Amino acid sequence: MYDEPFHVWAEGNTRDWEWYPSTIRSWVRQEHVPPPYFAATTPTLQNLPPLPYPMKQALAAFVATMDREIQNMRDVAGEITGLLERESQANENIEKLIEFNLDVAHTRIEQLETQLEAAIATEDAQDVEPEEEPAEDKDDESVISLANSSI
Repeated sequence: MYDEPFHVWAEGNTRDWEWYPSTIRSWVRQEHVPPPYFAATTPTLQNLPPLPYPMKQALAAFVATMDREIQNMRDVAGEITGLLERESQANENIEKLIEFNLDVAHTRIEQLETQLEAAIATEDAQDVEPEEEPAEDKDDESVISLANSSI
């Protein structure tokens, strides 16, 4: 974490760091950070070790790290937004396909109903017309007698 590149400010340029104490103070208030412990009040608590870097350098590293993390979060949020948009488009396409399939199914059902009505009408027309009975041949005996006489 401390080996990250960061901008080193000139020691004489303290005007740019005037915001530092008020920012730290607002962080302490917002986060409800308790006041530091003193050896006389709490001898059992262990103090944090001193930083091997000046506080300005540590804060600059912290700000750079937070900037990078914020950018990473923005990138991830952009990817999530893109995925949600693609999912929305896919859902719209699915709805269109369902509507299309329903339209095709309704059209096919109408065609089948029309064919069924035509078949029923044809069958009813055949039932209404009297069936022609085949012409009956003469009696069997007369046919036999004609056959015998010709022999």
